Amino acid sequence: MNLILKSLKLSLSAIFNDPVNIVLAIVPTLISLSLYILGIILIFSHSDTFFSFFRNNIHTSEAAGLFTKMLTVFLVIFIFFIMNWTFVLVVGLVSSPFNSLLSHRIEQKMVSKMTMDENQKHAMIKMRGTLFETLKNELKKIIFLGLITLLIFVFNFLPFFYLIGVSLVSLLLAVQFWNIHGLVINGHS
Repeated sequence: MNLILKSLKLSLSAIFNDPVNIVLAIVPTLISLSLYILGIILIFSHSDTFFSFFRNNIHTSEAAGLFTKMLTVFLVIFIFFIMNWTFVLVVGLVSSPFNSLLSHRIEQKMVSKMTMDENQKHAMIKMRGTLFETLKNELKKIIFLGLITLLIFVFNFLPFFYLIGVSLVSLLLAVQFWNIHGLVINGHS
């Protein structure tokens, strides 16, 4: 446990001591939040469409307005429900290419390879060159985790498959723990 706390302290200091690392750590969360905010803005911007739909099907405008407000509130609550359910997954998906760049920067800084400006330029060019390969590898992981998550979602709706759904959730948690535990034991952050 002591090793985990030391690694966490080292990781946080490596991120917060460099402004570029701070940006690489915060941008994925901001992108994910903006996706959900965009969804809410789209709902509010289409409330006139909802009103015209209800107005065509309901003869009083008061009832159409009431149904429009109810639908808008329902959809906003639905977006918050979806956000609660998927936020960690979306941030994880968005942050995967950023995490690769971030870990590469931190690793190079910790082994003192980025002490001179010329080395920094070379490191950034090298990171940009490997970005496509990183995105391709992360996309494979995302597709796999997405399929497992979809299976878990479907299995949780079918009572006969609850045990399989719980097993798959346990598998995903074990993989996360194994990755974190392996990184801490090997001394990476």
